[in-house]
Amino acid sequence: MKRDRIALFGGSFNPPHIGHLGVASAAATQFQLDEVRWIPNYVSPTKMLVPAIDAVHRLEMTKLVVANHPSFSVWNVEIERGGTSYTVDTLRTARDHHPDVDWFLLMGEDAYSSLDSWREPETIRKFARMIVYPRDQGVRAAHADQEAHEDQASPEDILRLQGDFIDIASSRIRELFSTGSDATDLLPKTVEEYIRSHGLYQND
Repeated sequence: MKRDRIALFGGSFNPPHIGHLGVASAAATQFQLDEVRWIPNYVSPTKMLVPAIDAVHRLEMTKLVVANHPSFSVWNVEIERGGTSYTVDTLRTARDHHPDVDWFLLMGEDAYSSLDSWREPETIRKFARMIVYPRDQGVRAAHADQEAHEDQASPEDILRLQGDFIDIASSRIRELFSTGSDATDLLPKTVEEYIRSHGLYQND
C-alpha cells in the first residue's frame, strides 16, 4: 500500500507571499508530494523580537494563499497549542495522528544551516526528511562548505529543491505597507486585499 508523502511547511507567514507559494509548488512537483501542509507558528523561537501581527490574521492570510491549490492545506496546530512553536512538537503530533505517512520538512537553507540549534534536532531528523530550498546568494556562499559536508554525511536525509526561486523577505513587504508603497507583485491579490482591509502593518 502506497504511503502518503506530506511536507510540513512552517513559518511566521508574516505575511505569506508568492515566494512561499513558489517553493511549495516546486516541492510538491519535484518530490511527488501528496500534500504540502502550511503551518503558521504562534511564536517562533528564532523571531521573538520581530513584530508579528495577531496569529489569527496570519492564519487567515495563509488560508487565502493556499486556496485553489488542491495539494495545499493549512494546519493551525501551533496556533492552537500556543506558546513558543517548536518543530519537534509539531512533528510528534503529526506522527501520532498519522503514523503511516512519510513526513518531510520544507525549509530554506538558512533555516537548515541552524537546525542543530533547534530543540531536539536529532529527533527532527529521525521523524522527517528535509527538503531544502535555496535562499539568497549571500547565504548560499556563507554555507557552501557546510552544505557540501552535510550532503556527503547524510545524503539520504537531505533533499535539495532545484530551481531559481523568488527570494522575498516578509520584512520588505511589511516595510512597503508601512510606507503606503505598492506590494502588488509580491503577494496574491487576495492577501493584499486582506492586509489593506484590516489595516495591517501600518505601524511597522
